[in-house]
Amino acid sequence: MRRGMGKKNRMTSTVIQGADGPTSVFIAGKGKDNNIIRRLRTEMQRKQYQRRRARAAAGLTADAHSLAEVCIYIRERYHAEEVNASDIHYKEEYRSLKASMIQKYQPELLGEPLPPYDFTDVEAVKNYLEKCEEQVQRAVGIPPEQFPFDFHQYQITIDGCGRLDIVMDFSHDYISYSYSAEKGGRKVMDGIVKDIWLYYGVSKEDIEQESERMQALLTILASMR
Repeated sequence: MRRGMGKKNRMTSTVIQGADGPTSVFIAGKGKDNNIIRRLRTEMQRKQYQRRRARAAAGLTADAHSLAEVCIYIRERYHAEEVNASDIHYKEEYRSLKASMIQKYQPELLGEPLPPYDFTDVEAVKNYLEKCEEQVQRAVGIPPEQFPFDFHQYQITIDGCGRLDIVMDFSHDYISYSYSAEKGGRKVMDGIVKDIWLYYGVSKEDIEQESERMQALLTILASMR
């Protein structure tokens, strides 16, 4: 999903669908014809994504690096700078990721599960969001003795192209990214992301077990042109 930010795009998810290869051109009509065209286009994009993912999987080789090695790599190759803990973006990323990690590995520390909600019910959505914020606040206050969390955030700025933020949790071997791209800079930023994740890589065990780490890498390789 891509969220508009003026002339920039910020990445909040690692799946980007887009057509490559031969281009099919449809002349949009009205009514049901439009629905058919949308379904055809969506199906075409889905199949192209699957083909790219299959090619990426076939080309993977075992060459994994640790997060500590990734930190050294991005500092040396892209002049990445570690974001200060007092930075507002650091604080937001820290809160969000810690809550997500606890929700994944030790949800009992956050109390009762989030209530079900209905997007058509304004009050239900409001209640859900309030409960989410309560859980985030609770997560931030959980000490490392109960839940280890070793957070780091790095920033890479490419003049004329954009800014890439990389967040890591060394305790759970987690890494993710988001970026904002200047007009015309998306290709460069995509290339940097792919290079970093290929360096992070996968082990023989990741490939054999089709681990989460392997799936994340394949998503990035298949999603970016």
